[in-house]
Amino acid sequence: MAQRLTTRDIPALWASGRRGYAAALSTDGIDLYSYNQRIGTTIDGRKVLAEYRAPWHYISHTTSKHVGMAAKVADNLIHPTYFKKCLEEEV
Repeated sequence: MAQRLTTRDIPALWASGRRGYAAALSTDGIDLYSYNQRIGTTIDGRKVLAEYRAPWHYISHTTSKHVGMAAKVADNLIHPTYFKKCLEEEV
C-alpha cells in the first residue's frame, strides 16, 4: 500500500521532478500549485517560485504557507509579476 502524502512532502517531490498531491498542494513534477494557482515552475531545470506570501502578494493564508514550504527547495524566489512574465515566455 502506498504511503499517504502530506503537504510537507509535496515541495520535495516538486524539487525532484516527481508528481504528487496532498490536500490543496500539488505538483506534476514541473509545476507547483496551491489550489489552482500555479506558484512554482521549472525553467531550464531550476525550480522557480513566486513570492505569493503576506504581506507582499498575499493570496490566502494557506497559499502563503505553501510558498513558505516550497521556498526551502526552490532555486529562485521571484516577484509574482516576473513569475507571470516567465510563464508567458514559455508559451
